[in-house]
Amino acid sequence: MKLALFQGPPADGDVAAALTRARQLLEGAAVLGAEVLVLPELWLPGYNRPDLHPRLAEEQGGAWLGVLSTAVRAAGCGLVLGWAECAGGEIFNAATAIGPDGVVRAHYRKIQLYGGMERAVFTPGRAPPPVFSLAGRRIGLLICYDIEFPEHARDLARRGAEILLVPTANPAGF
Repeated sequence: MKLALFQGPPADGDVAAALTRARQLLEGAAVLGAEVLVLPELWLPGYNRPDLHPRLAEEQGGAWLGVLSTAVRAAGCGLVLGWAECAGGEIFNAATAIGPDGVVRAHYRKIQLYGGMERAVFTPGRAPPPVFSLAGRRIGLLICYDIEFPEHARDLARRGAEILLVPTANPAGF
């Protein structure tokens, strides 16, 4: 499996620019033969911005994932990205995997929240991390700090994950 990974400056609330950048990165990844592009934790609307997450978080099936599904289908390259999700009055640090056909293959809400900012803004996920098929492989999905807890990786491996994808971002100073 050939992966393309991007770690760069956060969107900082400029969702339109982040979506444009994601389209460009998908096109570039596809040209290079990547089967999946992995973008950072909280790519949308931006990492470490507790002022933005409650205000800009979207529901599953919202505009962001619609735009990205179309871009993924056009590029023919899968995508895994982190984003702020709102559901039932709660905000989650979430990640979604989209197959090259533009169909969502997995969705996950971060269980292990890191630091005061994340604990103040986000609700921990309650479902176990998913195992799903993408590019002919069995994939497990975690988000950043989750990987520091070996029981998550062990559980994913026991359930058949061959590869773990872990969208990650770090605040300044780390």
